[in-house]
Amino acid sequence: MGQISTLLKAVIATSLSMQALLAAMFLPRFLAMGFDPVRAIWDAVFMAISVFNNAGFVILPDGLAPHVTDWWMLIPIILGTTVGAIGFPVIMDVAKHLRTPRRWRLHTKLTLSTYLILAFVGALAMALTEWHNPTTLGAIDTPSKILNAMLAGVNSRSSGLSALDVGAMHSQTHFVQDILMMIGGGSASTAGGVKVTTFAVLVLAVIAEARGDRDIETFGRRIPTSTIRLSVAVSLLGLALVAISVVLLLSMTDYTLDIILLETVSAFATVGLSTGITPILPVGAKYVLIFLMFAGRTGSMTVAAALALPLAWALHHCRLFSRATLPYVAASQAVPAIAIAPLLVLWIGYGTLPVVILCAFMVFFPITVTVLLGLRGLDTDVIDAARLDGAHGTSMLVYMELPMTLPAVLTGLRTGFTLSITGAVVGEMTMGGTGLGLLLSSQRDAVDTTGLFSTITLLCTLATTIHWALTELEHRSRTVSALRGRRAT
Repeated sequence: MGQISTLLKAVIATSLSMQALLAAMFLPRFLAMGFDPVRAIWDAVFMAISVFNNAGFVILPDGLAPHVTDWWMLIPIILGTTVGAIGFPVIMDVAKHLRTPRRWRLHTKLTLSTYLILAFVGALAMALTEWHNPTTLGAIDTPSKILNAMLAGVNSRSSGLSALDVGAMHSQTHFVQDILMMIGGGSASTAGGVKVTTFAVLVLAVIAEARGDRDIETFGRRIPTSTIRLSVAVSLLGLALVAISVVLLLSMTDYTLDIILLETVSAFATVGLSTGITPILPVGAKYVLIFLMFAGRTGSMTVAAALALPLAWALHHCRLFSRATLPYVAASQAVPAIAIAPLLVLWIGYGTLPVVILCAFMVFFPITVTVLLGLRGLDTDVIDAARLDGAHGTSMLVYMELPMTLPAVLTGLRTGFTLSITGAVVGEMTMGGTGLGLLLSSQRDAVDTTGLFSTITLLCTLATTIHWALTELEHRSRTVSALRGRRAT
């Protein structure tokens, strides 16, 4: 609790001091625009909070477009966006060792170097692609071109604040922005994306592989294999979410891939850059973007873990919640699937969706209970040692609890997938479908004994195959083998 309290105090102090500094920089500009003092102070404070938190909100009547050549307005935005996007751990480390950069942690060095390189690359790409575009940089003077290119180097990473019309930019500019938005800002920052450290680790891994190096090193430090695996997982999950969303939006709208990709990546990275189509998108497309923004802000791995193991984790860590919920969890297993199916038909109707919901209902609670038992059986000495090393919350879940409960998770999946076959068959027999459930129903009505036995044999074979595949996965898992070896000793 002491470490958490110190961190919270540092975050609050950093946020308030930086926002106060930004407000002081914005205030003279708003006063010079003719605003009365009260409104000038209000707008300055609002802009300071919006910029530092990378929120991207602007309450000026015409936005930032009239300030495309205004250094007094855009320089504070660049500064505030950068500080907010590098992350609180980096800010605290730099402030603590301001005069001794050699003492900066590896995370700080990696974040700052990668962020600055990407900011320069983003600004350079913006200048090269839009320099002669009459609807963007081509319409302003050279110093202002440089200013807006600098802004583009940081706004695509987090804040989304732009004085230029994003919709009027070239396709190649959009693609560069897509890349920068996907990368995002620093860990534990106000920015979104997969984070610059994740990108840096992947780049270093590629370089090490190309050079034939056994280990991945940077700034004289070796990067652990676990960090590399986590970076790959986060990146792939993020790309998967974006790819699925792009396909959905393309199927719902008539816009080109260039436009849809920009809107989708911007939503995932919670940047806010848009070509202006978001207000006129269909309702279903807006729901996709809403989910994508939520997933991007909370983190891909967090969403994945939350979808897979939320209830088990809560039951394990909260005794009151466990005592209040477990009886209902147990009682749910006494409700037969055949009794739930008619209710789903009344509420949802016939088709595939109610069958999927029925399967989810049947497998969710057995998996939850199995994983809960695995969590409660964790080695307390290892968990206590991890807490002493600073692991807590998500880091404890990702690095310690989830790997150590992997055997229980795989056991739960074996049970769950087997039950899902039963749920699918029962659902199709009562709610419609085109699978084996419908075939069983037809064979039953026709008194086709041979057909019934054949279909039952096929179902048993399918369940056995799934069980075998998951068992093999468990046997081949290095994590499971390591845990078994540790328990044996």
